[in-house]
Amino acid sequence: MHGTDPGGDYADWLADRILTAVAEQAPKRTHYPHLAQPEWFVSRVHEFFTMI
Repeated sequence: MHGTDPGGDYADWLADRILTAVAEQAPKRTHYPHLAQPEWFVSRVHEFFTMI
């Protein structure tokens, strides 16, 4: 999860190295998505842990 855009090629670069990786940007651009949008952040982390 990123608070700011990591760049157009980042998701492909990451997927080439970690096949199951997913890159996601927070709806509100910030360096601290866990502080700016705690409900969104927790829901994304919770969803991740239900997948594994």
